[in-house]
Amino acid sequence: MVPEWLLAIALTLFILDIFIATEGLTWLSLIVLASYFTCKIGPSFWWGILTYLVILSILVTLYYAFLRKVVGVVIRKTILKNAPDEVVERIVGKRVVVRIVNDVVFVKWEDELWKVANAEAVGCKEGDKVNVVKMVDGAVEIAKI
Repeated sequence: MVPEWLLAIALTLFILDIFIATEGLTWLSLIVLASYFTCKIGPSFWWGILTYLVILSILVTLYYAFLRKVVGVVIRKTILKNAPDEVVERIVGKRVVVRIVNDVVFVKWEDELWKVANAEAVGCKEGDKVNVVKMVDGAVEIAKI
């Protein structure tokens, strides 16, 4: 007998992960879903392990090949289209002020300090006004105005 609540848990975790956007819940959902399908097939113990691994591999492949690239984009363009932009998306293109703290160059935007990735190349001084060009690994790249 296959516990149908496994399917409900897997689908709930997957839908939660769409809105939370973490890989952890998706992996947990895929593991539970593979367990559900393995129980549904009902092989013996040793064949069950192999069946579980094959099903898990298929589910992971389908997730990364199809769902991540297609469904994620559709959901972001339809359901989440009115969601506010993340801070990273809003800072690019803004005019900011350079601040130097302990010989480390930052820019100040909306009372927050953001580390500058290309400070040496631009050659800014304290108080200069610059534009944020892009974000790179949590730091901003700037250009003089």
